[in-house]
Amino acid sequence: MLTRCTLLFPSFFSFVAVLLFSVFCQRALAGQHTGPPPGPEPGNPLNWITDEAQLGLPDAPLVFSGEPLRVGASFSTARLVAIDRDAHIEVAGGARLELAGTVSSLDGSEGRLVKTGAGTLALSADNNYLGHTRLMAGRLQIQGHNALGGGLSSLWMRPGTTLSYAAGTVLSKSIQLDPGQAPDDPAPQAALLHVPQGVATQAGAIVGPLPLVKQGSGTLVLAGSAHAAAGLDVEAGTLRNLMMINGPVTVRSGARLEGGGSMGATTVQGGATLAPGAPAASGRPGAIGTLAVAGRLHLLPGAELAVKVLPDGGSDQVMVVGKALLDGRLSALAGEGDWRPSTRYTVVHALGGFEGTRFESAGSNLAFLDPELSYSDDDTRAFLTLVRNDTRLDEVGDTETEDEVAVVIDPVKPVTPVRPVEPLPPIEPVAPAAPPDATETDVDIPVDDPVVIVVDSEPEAILHDEILVMTAPEAKTALRQLSGSWHASLRSGMLEDSRHIREAALRHLGRGEGHWLQGWHSNGWRGAAHGTPADWRDLHGMALGSTRNLAAHWRATVFLGAQRGDWRRHPATAHARIDGVHAGIALLKELTVTDLAVGVAKTWNRVQASRSVSAGGMHYALAGVGHGYTLQVFTELAAPLRRLAKLHRHPALKGLTPFIRAAWVRDSLHGYDERGGAAALTMLRDRRSVVFTTLGVQADYALQGPKGAMRLQGELAWRHAGGDTHARSQQYFRDGTRRRVFASEGQAIARQAWSLKLGLEGDLGRDLRLSVGYAGQYARRQKDHGLRVAVAWVF
Repeated sequence: MLTRCTLLFPSFFSFVAVLLFSVFCQRALAGQHTGPPPGPEPGNPLNWITDEAQLGLPDAPLVFSGEPLRVGASFSTARLVAIDRDAHIEVAGGARLELAGTVSSLDGSEGRLVKTGAGTLALSADNNYLGHTRLMAGRLQIQGHNALGGGLSSLWMRPGTTLSYAAGTVLSKSIQLDPGQAPDDPAPQAALLHVPQGVATQAGAIVGPLPLVKQGSGTLVLAGSAHAAAGLDVEAGTLRNLMMINGPVTVRSGARLEGGGSMGATTVQGGATLAPGAPAASGRPGAIGTLAVAGRLHLLPGAELAVKVLPDGGSDQVMVVGKALLDGRLSALAGEGDWRPSTRYTVVHALGGFEGTRFESAGSNLAFLDPELSYSDDDTRAFLTLVRNDTRLDEVGDTETEDEVAVVIDPVKPVTPVRPVEPLPPIEPVAPAAPPDATETDVDIPVDDPVVIVVDSEPEAILHDEILVMTAPEAKTALRQLSGSWHASLRSGMLEDSRHIREAALRHLGRGEGHWLQGWHSNGWRGAAHGTPADWRDLHGMALGSTRNLAAHWRATVFLGAQRGDWRRHPATAHARIDGVHAGIALLKELTVTDLAVGVAKTWNRVQASRSVSAGGMHYALAGVGHGYTLQVFTELAAPLRRLAKLHRHPALKGLTPFIRAAWVRDSLHGYDERGGAAALTMLRDRRSVVFTTLGVQADYALQGPKGAMRLQGELAWRHAGGDTHARSQQYFRDGTRRRVFASEGQAIARQAWSLKLGLEGDLGRDLRLSVGYAGQYARRQKDHGLRVAVAWVF
């Protein structure tokens, strides 16, 4: 018997050894956390995991089978996490562990995720574990819709813990507030709900005896009920209540409580805001709502009740079951629409009355309507009425252009002098009349004509009523967009762009006989100035000409051309296309040391302009087509230094040609009408003249190319604009019967500018030349970059 047992011992121990070895290998290969490190000892950092590499191979999952994981430093891991039995994660104070990989349950386990330690645990994956989550200490950060797993589990929060929502997070799990101590503790610590930025949603219910505190500058949306009998404090940011808060609510200074749900007794401290309803995503007034207070409402001095009001009579409202103490102020945010001259709104209805309290003040975001407050005789309702104030439309404008539009829309009404009342003469006694005969009573009684009510359809009146309900910034934008500054800016742009055709003619006039073709592209920008928005322009053009030598050192060139400019204003409120057709002639006289050129050109222009007016509730899409012409007379005096005999010893100077140019340019545009509603304008005919003077030097350096001579070319010049460089337009509202003309200022022509041209010209054959170059012009708040391509056929 002893021998048999002795023989069995080696087999038994071998079996146990193999079993333990296989388990160890399985866990090691899987990268599983194979057991808790020794309990934390003071001064022994080896008891804590401080790096992601300590968890095993990078691709191995982290499996919890009841052993705790202690983290002593901040790091993130994307490895998969499996929960077999409760996953205890302890994060030391000041440390942060992020589980970016999916957390799931192993084989349907309902093991819990338990967070301990003063540090932070972040869950950022789409998790599906089935067990509850217990937040015992520190902070838990969640992101996404399924950070806390699936199933019917919930989150348990202990006193003093913090649940932090990332922007866009939606938590559908319920939250159980677990006191974890004697229920009769007189001052339990609160559970903290933190939204650092953006908007997060708590869709599940919140239940428990702990007080709640909303923290962070973001917005927390309560889409589920909150049974917080111990109270809820909105300490910072915004709390949007869409359901029910069963408990008292306090809104601290700087915080905001909004929504359309119900709540217990509410106190709004000075500097805090109570706002029924919710704002729209764009920041403009959203849907109106009603907040219900099942208890007393107290607006402390300095607190604000912000309500949205609509033209149809709808508004936000606060319904109070108990009393309402109105020691704060009221702020009205008006929505878009067709407003009546005066509309009254019920903003607070308290069944218990106001105890004689009244709002300390009332304000509105409208520049031209003032809020007025009144109260019902039974002291249970507070009413708001918006009435027209004495602010004129031109008081919100910053520029003369805006003021001109405002004066037309809102003219100063002359005051009718009051005449003294003359005393009435004494009344003579009237003898009583005899009763009429029967035949006299059967007469036709004249009936007055029906009264016809005439609705004011003048565009100025329509625009006046639309601006009347705007905020001051919106009204300023509307006045700027209603002006004709866009048309004025286009006029100055056409004068500036007249240079391309005359520069092409002068260039080829000095190159000898031949036919020539030149194309150009230009991209320009003009910055905002004096209240006129910035604009951009893309220009494409082409000219075809022929140059012939005449007798006695005379040369002439005739040319035709076309160009198209696409203009747009920033922001995208206006667009225009300007098409031009050119025709002209130029002459050159070769003198001893100089060349004198003169020319004339005419351009027939077609302007297709469109713009949008969009401010507040005002929306118009306007368009019009105008025709006109540009006439220019130009001259150039050039002095090629190669003609000076004494410079033959200085070849570097032989390629220089100083020059001076002058151009008188007149732009004439016929009047035309816009279409598109009450804001449509009639542009009056206008003529404007400018003199451009240019002083510069050209450089020409000869090279030898593969097929013939090549030349490097450059030009640097300073340009001055004289005359009326301001861009103004005269117009009136097209459908108005009064036709009150007003002026608008556009982008002015730059008084001074520098131009730079760089190019390369080469012979493609005996009779053919090709030139490619850059052409730029620079002025204050203006830049223009262009490309020039020219082909000349010499004969």
